[in-house]
Amino acid sequence: MVWAPSPVELAVQCSSATCINCKQIVFCMEHFVELYTGHARYECPHCQSTAWWVAVYGADTLTEELSKGVEVQGGSVEHHQMAIVEPPVLQADATEPPIIEDVDEDSVAELAPALTEWTLLRRSDLPPAFEFLGLGIAARRHSDGVDVIAHRATHELPRCAEPPSAAACSRSGRRLVVQVRDERGQGIILCRDSSHSAAIALRARPGDRLGTAVFIDEVRFAYLVTDPSGRTAVFEGAFDGPRRVRSRRVASLGMLAQGPGLLAVGDGREALITGRRQGNHFELISIRLRDNSIVSLALLGAKPRRLVAAERGSRIAWISLDGEIRHSAAGERSSLIGRTDENLLAITSDGQRLAWVNSNRLEVADLAAGAIHQRPVQSGVIQIIPKD
Repeated sequence: MVWAPSPVELAVQCSSATCINCKQIVFCMEHFVELYTGHARYECPHCQSTAWWVAVYGADTLTEELSKGVEVQGGSVEHHQMAIVEPPVLQADATEPPIIEDVDEDSVAELAPALTEWTLLRRSDLPPAFEFLGLGIAARRHSDGVDVIAHRATHELPRCAEPPSAAACSRSGRRLVVQVRDERGQGIILCRDSSHSAAIALRARPGDRLGTAVFIDEVRFAYLVTDPSGRTAVFEGAFDGPRRVRSRRVASLGMLAQGPGLLAVGDGREALITGRRQGNHFELISIRLRDNSIVSLALLGAKPRRLVAAERGSRIAWISLDGEIRHSAAGERSSLIGRTDENLLAITSDGQRLAWVNSNRLEVADLAAGAIHQRPVQSGVIQIIPKD
């Protein structure tokens, strides 16, 4: 057994099994087979999750019984040929390597434009008692209710039994959705329009869990709901004036591995980008909102840790389970652009630039110019927001 304390980047090149949930337990294939053959549940000794990502390399094999057991319990089995780990290469021009620009943190005047297009947020940037709830959103809970700052707009929400768990807001900050629970533990989405004092409550069915929410435009938003059986669906909500919200089911994603839900907005804000299990793989998909049709975008070995999409373009990017940063657009194969030990990734609305933090450095890929810019940053960054 290998104990891998987080954060760490694992470049697996031998047969192994990694816990998808905590990513802190990695077994060699021999030990994994010895531990779990004949057992009903394949529980991780660290977090008790049963979802494993099993990578089988070269001539190694996994018994049919274990392979089926891994898939039934929420994991996946991926078969590989032995290969050298691909270096991070920008695919703008196969004949020219990317330009790596390293700029000192104090030399603000020398920063390339690509490095100035992002807002980096830390907890120290917040007013006292506020906590981050979502991208550009912070909240403070007190005896009379909840104060929310959303893209510099302010909202007041009614008192709730538990602290809010997540939130999303429109680009202007005028409209806001916040996930809370009532006294019975039932999930509620509080929908707030700044032109009206009262919030509208969208209640989940008993036993349902609310997941990631994103705004599509100034009126529409989308969110994930997981039922008691573990099946996840995508819903679309819309503000119909300041006092009414409509909601509809868009698509079912089936059984998903544990962890944060993946949901982004792309293709001119007319599609939702998300993912679902597809056999032994994880498929990234686009759901067209006009007719709910589904288009396959990429087939991965396991569910990625982070997913982003260009709102005005077709480019998507993600952080894989082992820390690879990849991107692709319509008609392109995915390209490896970098690596990170963080879960921070952002993309401009036109899809031309990607940004991430790795080892206290902001790294920005300018895809059109074929360059990667980087500079040191102070530790503690928890959000990257594009200024466009």
